[in-house]
Amino acid sequence: MNAHFPTPTQALAIGRRRAFHQTIADGAAKLATGRAAPAGLAFPARPVPRINEIAQGLTIGLPDWYFVIPKPCGDEYDPAGRPRVSFIQSTVAKHFHIPLAELLSDSRTKEVVRPRQIAMYFAKELAAKSMPEIGRRFGGKDHTTALHAHRKISRLVAEGGEVARTVAILKTVMTER
Repeated sequence: MNAHFPTPTQALAIGRRRAFHQTIADGAAKLATGRAAPAGLAFPARPVPRINEIAQGLTIGLPDWYFVIPKPCGDEYDPAGRPRVSFIQSTVAKHFHIPLAELLSDSRTKEVVRPRQIAMYFAKELAAKSMPEIGRRFGGKDHTTALHAHRKISRLVAEGGEVARTVAILKTVMTER
């Protein structure tokens, strides 16, 4: 007779497995007799309806303004009412009679540099963009270029003169809707 006797480790595993199955059987018996529910709680007599059947059309957890569809504001202005950088660039380019590509290029001629500086000034003042963002929007320029342009045009506007008049005209054009 070739009897198989489990090793001590196998015997422990068999015992644990039997205890586990017994725990499952005890829990099933308690559920079957209804003693598993704490005192005072009872199971519903009929199935509970699903949440989507109860709350059709209700917005649970989200404020009403979340579902308001924003009105289109055109290509020139962002939802906050500020002019977009692309609108500023095209307006300045048209005013100075230079192509938009020239305004965004690396050209350092006087005819291009001043309009570019004015456009960078407006990108900061009217569109409220950061200096690195302004630099990226103007052909990958460094943020210090945008900072220099803003400071220079601010100084020229404070002094008055032709640049101040040009900036005032362009500001009126860009802010009126």
